[in-house]
Amino acid sequence: MVLGAASLLCVAPTLALAQSAPLGQPDRPGITAEPAPSPTTPPPAYPPPQATPPPYAPAYEAPRKSRSDRFFFAMGLGLGGGSSWLYGAYSAEGAATILITDAFRLRARLFGTIAGGTMESDWSGGFYRYVAGLEARMCTAGVGTCLFADLDAGFERLSLYDGSSDFVRSDTGLVAGPRFGFDFGGAVRARFALELYQHYGRHNSRTTGESTERFGTVGLAFALGYQL
Repeated sequence: MVLGAASLLCVAPTLALAQSAPLGQPDRPGITAEPAPSPTTPPPAYPPPQATPPPYAPAYEAPRKSRSDRFFFAMGLGLGGGSSWLYGAYSAEGAATILITDAFRLRARLFGTIAGGTMESDWSGGFYRYVAGLEARMCTAGVGTCLFADLDAGFERLSLYDGSSDFVRSDTGLVAGPRFGFDFGGAVRARFALELYQHYGRHNSRTTGESTERFGTVGLAFALGYQL
């Protein structure tokens, strides 16, 4: 009898706990099942696509700012000659842009020798050239490199003396012709030019006296200058 009563006392609490817990639900606090979606519930919003362009899209490049070329000043060296004589001279030049179009730029230009000399055989003498002209320029974007063509006109004088400083010849008169070349750089620029000038004027020789003469010269010029 005593053992039977003890067994009933142990089974009773177990049955009470089993009846208090609902079937199919674990006894874990804080865990609930999500409700089933309703047919009228809108779908969840997706994040917008990234703003970065696809890898094949060309990158945008801001237009390059054009360098200023309103004024130009330079010092240079020129070498050339005529049919039988040579010349060399240090020079200075200045230019100002007077017209800018989509196709070209136009400059007004002044050029002059600072010191120069001539040579023929064992004779030597002086050389002077002062010209003004117009220069048409075609430049790359940003005015980094430019091709140019000049048309100049001005005054030229050359002389020759022998080893005893006796007069041999002189030519004084008008000089005119084109120049072709290119320059490159930024504010500091280097210039190279081919000069094809014609001289018209008075020729004076100790053997033939005075006459009017025309002759051509070919020269190469280099200059280093500053553009602003």
